Amino acid sequence: MKTLKELEKETIQYRLLWARGNRHQTAKSLGICRNTLVNKMERYGIPHHYGRDSHSFRVNGARLTFPRRD
Repeated sequence: MKTLKELEKETIQYRLLWARGNRHQTAKSLGICRNTLVNKMERYGIPHHYGRDSHSFRVNGARLTFPRRD
C-alpha cells in the first residue's frame, strides 16, 4: 500500500505532465498556490523542468502516456 506522500508525489507528477510543465496551471488544478507546489516539488525531488520535455511516466511499472498537444 502506498503512503500519502507517495500518492501526493505521483499526483503532482501526473498533473505536471498534463499541464506540460506549467506550474501555475498545475497548482490551480490541484487547488494550491504555485509557491506551495514549488515547495512540494523540492521536497519530493521533482525537477523544476518536469513535464516540459516528456509526455509519459511510470506508476507501479505501468507507463502513463499523454498525447502531445501541438
